[in-house]
Amino acid sequence: MTLAVDLRVLGVPELERKLKRLEAATQKKVVRQALRKSATRTKARVVDNLSGEKVNVQTGVLRQAFKKAKIRGETKRGRIRIGIVFPERDALGITPDDKHYYPTAVEYCHGNVPPHPYMRPAIDEHRTGELRLIGRDIGNGIEKEAGRK
Repeated sequence: MTLAVDLRVLGVPELERKLKRLEAATQKKVVRQALRKSATRTKARVVDNLSGEKVNVQTGVLRQAFKKAKIRGETKRGRIRIGIVFPERDALGITPDDKHYYPTAVEYCHGNVPPHPYMRPAIDEHRTGELRLIGRDIGNGIEKEAGRK
C-alpha cells in the first residue's frame, strides 16, 4: 500500500515560466527529486509520530518497519507520484495466513479500539510548510539545471 500526495505545481506564474524554459525530461527530474525529498521528510514525521505521544507503540515493530520503509515513485499520464510504501507483512511479523494487517487498524481504528493516526497528521499538520519546502526544492532544482545549460 502506498500513500501518495498528488501536488499540482501550476498556479505560481514565476514557477510556471521557469518550468516552461526547461525540457520536459528535466522538469520531471526536478519535480521528482523535490517530491522524493518531501516523502523522506514525511516518512521521518511518521516515525516520530510512532515514537511519541500520538501513538503508544507497544513493541516498536511498526516504528522500526517504517524506519526501513521504502520511498517509491511512479510517473503516469504526465503525473508524478511519490509515496511511502507501507511495511510488508514479514517486516511486521504478520504471518502470510493472518488476514489482519494492523498498520491500517492503528491508523483508522478496529473493533472497540479508537484510531491512533500517525500517517494523516504527518501530512496534514505540515501541509503549508511542506508545500513551501517543495516549492523551494523545485526552485533550487530549476536554478541548478539552468546553470548546467
